[in-house]
Amino acid sequence: MSLQTGPIRKIFNTLSSSSIAVSGGIVTIQGLPPFAVADIVSGSCYRSCKTACVPQFITVTPTVPSATCECPWRWEIVIRKLPCLGTYRVQETLSPQTTYDYNDPNGATPTVAQIVASVVLQINSNPDSIVTATAVGAPGSETAFTLVEKDCDGDAGTCGFIAYIQSGTIATSGGSNVAHADPVLSPSEMAREFAILPGSMFSNPELAFCGAYCVFTARILPITDVHDPHLSNSLVDRYLDIQIFVNTLASNFDADWQNEANTVADCWAAEVS
Repeated sequence: MSLQTGPIRKIFNTLSSSSIAVSGGIVTIQGLPPFAVADIVSGSCYRSCKTACVPQFITVTPTVPSATCECPWRWEIVIRKLPCLGTYRVQETLSPQTTYDYNDPNGATPTVAQIVASVVLQINSNPDSIVTATAVGAPGSETAFTLVEKDCDGDAGTCGFIAYIQSGTIATSGGSNVAHADPVLSPSEMAREFAILPGSMFSNPELAFCGAYCVFTARILPITDVHDPHLSNSLVDRYLDIQIFVNTLASNFDADWQNEANTVADCWAAEVS
């Protein structure tokens, strides 16, 4: 019988020669019980390091129908912010959206250039906009505009958006267009992982530096047996799940961590793909 518990998490802001040692197939990490390399569960071991986010980039090409059914005819775009569910922020519960539009003040059918110039100005003038707009084409002859995520790496970073338009096309791939990709081990994520919690007063909580981290993850085959409180004469096998966060900006990162980690397994020697 096995019992899965939460992982043991440790953070190394500074390193020494005793932070990790591998000898005779036995791995010793400061603050953890020793374990055998052969006891690492296949597929559970990987290394992941800090990576910047990829801001979403799309191209919007408005079109004006040959026969409009309204007078004056209005072109609209709705930009909806996608929630960052992994942050567990209350403000991420609902997806806010903003509408931008344009119609000719004289009631005439607008041109694409007029639509692009007006909408780009509206978006960039909105301090709460999650995107930055850029016109495509020379002034007076604009044919399209691009939308790029404004901030996806900061503490209040975004996690992509969806755009809906009145008439035209939206390109989400090809060329410079690219989908959003979340950052890995960003400063805000590290601050949530190692936060100051109630009860930390007058103690020495483990906090993350403003640096760059790699996390080394593994599951170790049961190394302790404890009695099952529900069954007599029965034992519970406890796996050891570990997550080790290491500051890669430490000057001795390679000498006192990565070189030793390379001998544990290939999964700690290269980035997870």
